[in-house]
Amino acid sequence: KLDYGFLRCVFGFGFGALTWSLYRLIAPTLEQKAKSWKFTSLLEALILLVTCIYIAYFSFNGLSFFAPLIFSIVILVFAIEGGLLSKMLKMKAFVFIGMLSYSIYMVHLFISGKFFELPVRLLENSMGYSLTVQQGDMTLYGTNIIYGTLLEVFYLSFVILCSFISYKAIEEPFRNLSKKVIKRKKKKVD
Repeated sequence: KLDYGFLRCVFGFGFGALTWSLYRLIAPTLEQKAKSWKFTSLLEALILLVTCIYIAYFSFNGLSFFAPLIFSIVILVFAIEGGLLSKMLKMKAFVFIGMLSYSIYMVHLFISGKFFELPVRLLENSMGYSLTVQQGDMTLYGTNIIYGTLLEVFYLSFVILCSFISYKAIEEPFRNLSKKVIKRKKKKVD
């Protein structure tokens, strides 16, 4: 099945580079706009709403090629850092999640498959427990809203815990090591 992943990757990289160049070009203007926190807050809320609608209804098939454009606009709007949502995202809990974001990205699928999907299937098949509900093409965890929500909270907490361990044991030490190697190479060149 051809999903044009490579082409989407190239578009994503290209729009990322373009967004950075555009931001550097218009940063002084953005900083002036940031002085109006009401305008910036409205802009942040609007782009968040547009992004949620895009992801929910239009991010499939060929329309997925618009994702780099949409997310570039999100980055430009939130780079202003002048609205209410930006201020909320600077809170310690969100900064902590942001710090773990790469580790979350790296471990969540493994945890989902090995610690949730597999045990649930084994329990359902071997013991006859009904732990999931089929809704169209999707399998939902939990047989009711309360049970499903508790499972989601447990899953997210477990992902964050494993991501923190991964961050401290792998990501942070290797980042520090790479900084030391770069400093040594810089000293040799000088």
